[in-house]
Amino acid sequence: MRTTSFLRFCFASHTRYCIVGLGSGGLSLTSHLLRSGIHPSEIRVIDPAPKHYYQPGWTMVGAGLWNILSTEASMEEVTPKDITFSKDRLKLVKPDENKVVCESGQEYTYDELILGTGFKLQYEKVQGLKEALDDPNSNVASIYELKYAEKVAKLGEKLTSGKAIFTEPALPIKCAGAPQKILYLWSDKWQKKNLPVSV
Repeated sequence: MRTTSFLRFCFASHTRYCIVGLGSGGLSLTSHLLRSGIHPSEIRVIDPAPKHYYQPGWTMVGAGLWNILSTEASMEEVTPKDITFSKDRLKLVKPDENKVVCESGQEYTYDELILGTGFKLQYEKVQGLKEALDDPNSNVASIYELKYAEKVAKLGEKLTSGKAIFTEPALPIKCAGAPQKILYLWSDKWQKKNLPVSV
C-alpha cells in the first residue's frame, strides 16, 4: 500500500517537459507542444504569478492604441487545459539530475527543461532613472513595465512640439524591436497630426 502511494507520487512529480515561466514565451511554447501532439500530462509548468501579462501589448498601450486591461488575465484563464501546473517559485536547477527544486521544497524531475523566466529589469543601474519613472510629473517613461506603459501614452499625447528621445539599450534586452516600434508608432501619429515633433 505504501509502495503504491510512493510510486504514484514519484510518477506525478516527473514530466517529459518542465517549463518554468508562463509569460508570452512559456505560454507560446506550451501551446506549440500541445498542437504538436504532446499529451497534456507530459507537460509541467511552474509559475508563481497570479496574473499573466501579454507584455508585447504594452507597446500598443504606450502608443495609445490598446487599453492596458486588455494585456492582463488571470493565470487560470490562460493556462492550457489538463497540463500540470505548479504555482510555485523556482529556487534551484540541478541539471545533472534533471531536477528542479521550488521554494516550497517540492522537487520535480523532467526529460526536457525550458526556462522562460524572462529578464529582470534593473532601472536602478541608471542613476536617477527609477525616480524619474515613478515621478508622474517627469517626462520619462517606459513600455517595458505595466505601470509605466500608460505614462508613455500620456506623454505622447501631451507632446505637440519639440523633440522626443527614444533609447534602445545594448543587447540582450527583452523584445529587442519594442524600442523602435514605439518610436515608429508615435512618429506616425505626430506626422498625421502635422505636429512639429522630431525624434
